[in-house]
This record gives sequence, structure tokens and C-alpha cells, in this order.
Amino acid sequence: MQQDTRGPFIQILVAIALSALVSGISYYARENYLPLVGLQSSAFRAIRMTFVYVLIPFWWAMTKLGTRLEEFGLTTKNLKESMLYGGLVYAVALVVFIHSLNNPDFYLTWAAGYERMPPPELLLTGILFSWMAAITDIWTRGFILMQVTKYSTATFGVVVQNVAWMIVHLYEIVLLAPTLSLLGAVLLTVVLGTTGDVVALKTRNIVGLAFGHVVLNVGFLAYVVL
Repeated sequence: MQQDTRGPFIQILVAIALSALVSGISYYARENYLPLVGLQSSAFRAIRMTFVYVLIPFWWAMTKLGTRLEEFGLTTKNLKESMLYGGLVYAVALVVFIHSLNNPDFYLTWAAGYERMPPPELLLTGILFSWMAAITDIWTRGFILMQVTKYSTATFGVVVQNVAWMIVHLYEIVLLAPTLSLLGAVLLTVVLGTTGDVVALKTRNIVGLAFGHVVLNVGFLAYVVL
């Protein structure tokens, strides 16, 4: 690594760690003081993710490091390829999630509460779910993967991204474990994380992944309530 990249590289790693720390604290607060399912909980999550994962780190990188939007993968370059392969990555997840509804714990946690929601609340929840899904890829692939690989190697970027990806999806691993086994749930998370990284690095575009994640969440919600 060249000398002039060490400063930004370390700053990026610190920014990632701080985002994860703040997110973890707010996640703990939500788990203990808000209902797990409902509009109030979804709104809190969406606001937390917007500030911690997008507004603050992206503003910092753009103003302090001079990072351009296209360097986060937010571009129309290779958009068709990004949409196609990003959709395929999350299609796998959608199939697994629908299959996991046979697990009572998974169903009660992720499905039962939404079935009872009145339509206006369900619509707003779906919008919030869409935004949160997009944010996940904007942060993990756009900020973490793209920025770490900018100042380091692709391999190290994939490793750092997958560590963050595993952390933010720990609750999914726990819910999927009874259906897939713990090893199966971990492997699924790693496969989704790694294949998504390959799509992002090959296309230099994260829009398709963000959109695919939106389709996953909305598709799953629609399957549950329809």
C-alpha cells in the first residue's frame, strides 16, 4: 500500500467501526424498548439506518476525502448487468425465506405480526422495508466494499464487508438456523455476502443489488399477507 493512501484507509476503517458501534447501541435500545414488529419499530430502524449508514458516513467521505457518488457504486454504469445479477443474488434469499415460513419461530417473528396490520400501516411498513433494504447494500457494498478496495485490495475489501454483513444479519442467522441448521444459515449469509460483492466489484455498480434487496423484502412481505 502506498504511503499516501494510509491516512484515508485508516479513516475509512474507523468510520466503519463507529457506524457499527452506534448502530449496535441503537439496535439494543430498539430490542429492549420497542416492539419487534410494527410501524413504530420499522420507523425507528429506518431513521437509525439513514443517519448511521448513509447521511453521516457518505457526507464525511464526500467532504473530507472528496469521494464522488460513482465511487460508491451509485451510477448508471453497467446498470443492466447490475440489475440482472443483483436480482439473481436476492432471488435465492427470497426462496429460502419463503421456505423458512414452515418454521414456527421464523413465522411468528417475521410473518404473524404483519398479517394483522391494517392496510395503511402495512403500506408504510413496506415503504420503510424497501428503504432499509436499499440502505443495507448502499452501506455494506457502496461505503464499506467500494471504499476499502479503493485504498486496499479487493480481497481485504470482501473480508471487511462480509464481517459487517454477518454482524448486521446475525438475527437472520438465528431465525434461519432451525430450518437450515446453524451451519447452513451461516453459509447462506456468506454466499449472499460474497456473491453480492462479486457483482459490485465486477460492475462497479451497487444499484442492482440495492434494488434486488428491495424486491426481496417487498416480495416476502407480499407473500406473507396475500
